[in-house]
Amino acid sequence: MMWIKRIAVPLCGFGVGLFTLAGCGETSGSSTLTIEATGAVEGLVYRDLNGNGLADAQDEPADGVPVQLLTWGSGAVVAETESDGDGRFTFTNAPVGTYQVGVGFNDLGDTLQVVDLDSTALVIPADSMATAVFGVSYKIFTVEEARQLPVGTPLFIEAVALAGPLTWADRSGHFREDDFAIRATGMAIDALFPGDTVRLRGRTGTTAGQPVIADGKAYVLAGFSSSPLPLSVSTAEAAGARGGAIDADLVRIQSGVVADTFRIDGDLVATVNDGSGILEIVLDKDVAWLDNVAPGATFGFAIGLLVPVEGSSLWQLKPRTRFDISVSP
Repeated sequence: MMWIKRIAVPLCGFGVGLFTLAGCGETSGSSTLTIEATGAVEGLVYRDLNGNGLADAQDEPADGVPVQLLTWGSGAVVAETESDGDGRFTFTNAPVGTYQVGVGFNDLGDTLQVVDLDSTALVIPADSMATAVFGVSYKIFTVEEARQLPVGTPLFIEAVALAGPLTWADRSGHFREDDFAIRATGMAIDALFPGDTVRLRGRTGTTAGQPVIADGKAYVLAGFSSSPLPLSVSTAEAAGARGGAIDADLVRIQSGVVADTFRIDGDLVATVNDGSGILEIVLDKDVAWLDNVAPGATFGFAIGLLVPVEGSSLWQLKPRTRFDISVSP
């Protein structure tokens, strides 16, 4: 399939539009029409960084995008070029005729798509410069699909935020779509709140053996409406993330007794058991917590995100604020 921009150029006459190609001429005193004029096409390819399908201030020029000038109807290639470092391309000395400007899927690869390309045919006057603007953007995948993609795949997902990059110092975020969640690492520092519906851009990676979206950047599509509900689980289920099926998701445990506490890199870690098995709850050093988390204390409840432990088959529960936990001596 080819994405195209149509350019219709008459032998004589004039028209208006974005694209302009050369006109026509005829020999004096003869019934033979000779087409001598040529024109040019210039254009700009932008990288649609926020995935909205429009050129705006948040986007940037896209270099190295293969662009073709094709004859109308047959699709024969008249000329080929690539966008330069400023995203610009030019076709010069194009004969009068009807054309298409297109980009083939094979040239873009499996993760890019063309956006904002007007396919309306335009009638153009002679001896003028045509102008085209279109974008390339990453494809949107579901969270379930994103968890299965090869490492390094650039993408967008659209999901509900469970935690944003301002929650903890490591700039991670968590996002849920339907029954699947995923963690984003190294996120841009933007205000993002649980319940926000976002379009998240990044590339796939792995951390502690689990899929993540690296170098994430979130664009809010709809502001906070209601806080996402956590999944109710036992401490054993949380520690195993149900075999990884609820990795990165928001969960809630009830009535766990603190068996021990220790610190790692300033974070307070409490080992908790509701009778089903041990779960580590990590109280991040950058969050103001209650001061009564100690051996023998009881969590009335604890809500948090499941984060896998490097070099282990276990997960830790990481609350977001002090209001995610209730502890009694």
